[in-house]
Amino acid sequence: MKKLASPRRRRLSSAAWFSPPPPDPVVAAAVAAARSPSSSSDDAVSSPLCKLLPSFKPHHYLSLLALRPSPLPPLSLLSLFHWLSLRPPHLFCHTLPTYLATALFLFRHRLPSHAAPLLAAVVSRKGRHSAHPLFSAALSALATSPPPPSSPRPPSSSSSIESVILGAVATSPPPPPPPPSSSSLLSSSSSSSLSSSSIESVFLGAVANSPPPPPPPSSSSSSLLSSSSSSSIESVFLAASPRPPQSIQSEFLGAVAASPRPSPSPSPPPLQSIQSEFLGAVTASPRPPPSPRPPPPPQSIQLMFLGAIVVAYADAGFVSDAIQFLRLMRKSKLPLPVGACSRLLELMIRSNSAAAAWAFYSEILEHGFPPKVSSFNILINSFCREGKIKEGQLVFDEISRRGAKPTAVSFNTLINGHCKSGNLELGFQLKRRMVEEAGIAPDVFTYTSLIHGLCRCGRLDDAEAQFLEMKSRGVIPNNVMLTTLIHGHCRHGKLHKAMGIYRDMLSNGVAPDLITYNALLHGLCVNGDLPTARRLVDEMKRKGIKPDKITYTTLMDGFCREGDLEAASAIRTEMMVEKVSLDDVAYTALVSGLCREGRALEAARTLEEMTRAGFVPDEAVSTMVVDGLSRGGEMGLALGLLREMQRREKKPGVVVYNSVLNGFCRLGQMKKANKLLSEMLGLGVVPDDVTYNSLLEGHSRRGCDAVKLKELREEKGMVSDFATYSSLVSGT
Repeated sequence: MKKLASPRRRRLSSAAWFSPPPPDPVVAAAVAAARSPSSSSDDAVSSPLCKLLPSFKPHHYLSLLALRPSPLPPLSLLSLFHWLSLRPPHLFCHTLPTYLATALFLFRHRLPSHAAPLLAAVVSRKGRHSAHPLFSAALSALATSPPPPSSPRPPSSSSSIESVILGAVATSPPPPPPPPSSSSLLSSSSSSSLSSSSIESVFLGAVANSPPPPPPPSSSSSSLLSSSSSSSIESVFLAASPRPPQSIQSEFLGAVAASPRPSPSPSPPPLQSIQSEFLGAVTASPRPPPSPRPPPPPQSIQLMFLGAIVVAYADAGFVSDAIQFLRLMRKSKLPLPVGACSRLLELMIRSNSAAAAWAFYSEILEHGFPPKVSSFNILINSFCREGKIKEGQLVFDEISRRGAKPTAVSFNTLINGHCKSGNLELGFQLKRRMVEEAGIAPDVFTYTSLIHGLCRCGRLDDAEAQFLEMKSRGVIPNNVMLTTLIHGHCRHGKLHKAMGIYRDMLSNGVAPDLITYNALLHGLCVNGDLPTARRLVDEMKRKGIKPDKITYTTLMDGFCREGDLEAASAIRTEMMVEKVSLDDVAYTALVSGLCREGRALEAARTLEEMTRAGFVPDEAVSTMVVDGLSRGGEMGLALGLLREMQRREKKPGVVVYNSVLNGFCRLGQMKKANKLLSEMLGLGVVPDDVTYNSLLEGHSRRGCDAVKLKELREEKGMVSDFATYSSLVSGT
């Protein structure tokens, strides 16, 4: 007999083996205030919480975060964090642990976008050179934060249940056929129904034909079944009944006769019908609500949390702290956060510091960071843009050393760098390696880089040969390729070939762009074919290509070179109508054209307009205007422009002073000329033979006697210093 447990044992077995400590009353009060029905209003929430603030400290907030399960939703706790941060410092002040614990709490609940601003605020407040203390604080937060509760296995969705059951139904074997002994009894199952007489005969036949039961063990309780002459269940049943057999049979047959007749049953449906009906029932059943996703594993949370701090340092511009933080992670034998390393590498490349980015990339590659060919390609391009082709070559060679394979982009980037730096032979060597070693066919970018380098060096025949080779390989030239050829032919005066390539572009359906037209316009204007250039501008306008500043400036310079200042002024007016501002090149073209035509006053006004527009004219343009004013006798304007150059530049050259001196000497104002000469010497501007010749010519025009005039003219070109000049003119 089972022994009953004592009441004391029952009480002990029903009690929990562990009971958590009671919550802090301050924390419990804060939770109750946040859960109050009036929590939708800021004033209503702040009222009960304000009463707790004198006793609510940062360690209470940390205790609230550590409760498992969390008494408040994550976003509600975040709202509480922000509400506390707005309180006066004497009531509540967040600490570094509260910031880090809140961010870690949000990471555990899959809210990294809400945690990032908190970490950014921490990094901003800690500033530079804070990687060591912040890393220690982050490890402390990870150590004191309780692990997330284990969530039960989420139930399968209805779709998966349907698929599993349908698979079982589809693969289940058909039911086995009935045994032969009963098949004779049920041979009429194909008929629609059975009569009562057939039911009775079936039953009686089953009773008559049933096999005898196995002999039971000898006991007094089984005396009714011990007789071997009992050959049927009927005799046993009748022998065991206290009533007479005829009574039992008549009652049973009466019950069978009185039972309702079954309706005709159709033939059993096929298996496909059963499956479709079951699928409809499952589909019509209500869907269970989606189960929450299980929390991420602790190691994943740890990496996301520490990686987010690295990203916060990088976004704040504290690159050295971000690198130091990663080194501390590696020193603590923590894996590198791949996403944070990629983000930091990207920011370092954008900051135009290819050397620093490559040093960082090499460091993380040595510690398990997976190599990516795209990162290598970006670094190669950065080095090539800085003109550091050797460093780009080293990065290229590192691709194969790291077990990766260079792509067509890798080869094309380095080939382009070699060609732009003038190392065409190295570019062609890379092309051969590309085909023979890597098995990569050169594409249109490969040929464009090589042809561009050949055109820059004036090797137009080799460029044409590469162009023909490209077409023989089936590579279709694009707009950039053909524009490169056009620009190369225009630069070297082969305008007819450039126009031929342009016509081939149009016939082959390659649409020229603005750069193509500007290259053709430059060649036409340099060769003086301004009517064709004007027609080309009209053609590009008809095609919907709007001229830009380079287009107008090229035309303006061409018309100024030809002396057609009216056409140049018309282009300037058109630029103003199209709201295209003039640049320093356009102003320089106008000033030069006006000075060549002797319109020095207009040139001076244009130069002043150029200065007001914010452009600083170079010394050549200013000298041109000063010389034009001096030749025109406008010495006041010429001297004023010289003073402007003295204020703007360190020291005007001797050519500017010679222009002003020559003007004074033409007018016979020798005192002003000698004063300007003394100023030149005081400023350290060394006069040349042109200076002294202009002065001697001026003195010779003052009406000295014939002997002195002859002596001065004989000394022209022979005066080399101020002492010789002074001795010559002392008597005049």
